[in-house]
Amino acid sequence: SDYRKFLGDSPDARYLTAPIESKYDYELTFDMGDADYLGVVIYDTNPLTGWNRATDSLYVLAENVGNAKHIRLASISSIDQTTNQADGLELQLSETAHTVMVRAYRFDGSVEENSHITIAVSSPTGSKSDITNQTRQHTSAGDALSVETRLANTSRFFNETWQGSRALARATAATANSFERPAEVSPDFVGIFYPTPDNSYHGGAFDLAPNEHLVIEGKAPEATFWSVTLQNHWMQSLAPSIGKASLRGDEIVLRDGRYRIWIGALPPPQGENWLSTGGLKQGLVAIRYLLATAEEAPSACVVQAADSMNEAIR
Repeated sequence: SDYRKFLGDSPDARYLTAPIESKYDYELTFDMGDADYLGVVIYDTNPLTGWNRATDSLYVLAENVGNAKHIRLASISSIDQTTNQADGLELQLSETAHTVMVRAYRFDGSVEENSHITIAVSSPTGSKSDITNQTRQHTSAGDALSVETRLANTSRFFNETWQGSRALARATAATANSFERPAEVSPDFVGIFYPTPDNSYHGGAFDLAPNEHLVIEGKAPEATFWSVTLQNHWMQSLAPSIGKASLRGDEIVLRDGRYRIWIGALPPPQGENWLSTGGLKQGLVAIRYLLATAEEAPSACVVQAADSMNEAIR
């Protein structure tokens, strides 16, 4: 799939996904194009909980790509085999691996259009059988799977999406307008939403009256890229008619290395960072720090009326 606006999408990234099976070897071939960053993650099913989880991942920065143009996804049967990865990279597939996801970023927020990624499945003898339509810019490995497997994967995916999103909404309602982790949300549970290991995640839920703002404050991270995005309870990024619902780190005004962002339907005091809810009363705040080497957890509080704004920013 070359489109994704669910389960915590980032407006700054293009998402590509393909179904996989552990009995096959695959090869991803990529051209960075105008992308600054490619992140690749393998997801499987936890045999103990039955929940989705990330099991292996890697990333490629355009400045360091060199001759690495291929990524091998190695099946269980080939893990012990000696392979020459001098011109490529490798990820391992577990027995229950089911999805590979690639994210392409441009750090300045411009539309990433020129990266070229294909996936092919290798036969047991090692010869590659290309299963992609080479005339398409982004391709799927789905043709390598049986109809039954694809139907089962689709059913599981949408069931987990529906059930997980509803469970998350219930859990975060108890801690709305704060960044406290709900007691019901465990690391295993979060796997439902296809997290990416290269990101550090912060945030929570908001529940605001029309004249209220959620004011979040934090120290700017030392990270390759970072952003703050508003989402609905289905974890889809918002697209308000007035204002922006997502800000990159390079768009956020800092004071002494710290940021303050006002979240609400109304504009904040002049000169302050604003994320517009577009009138949505309830939703989620997603803060992502990509490849962070130093970070602090941000905080949040509610400012209830316009006459309290000046007091809040003193």
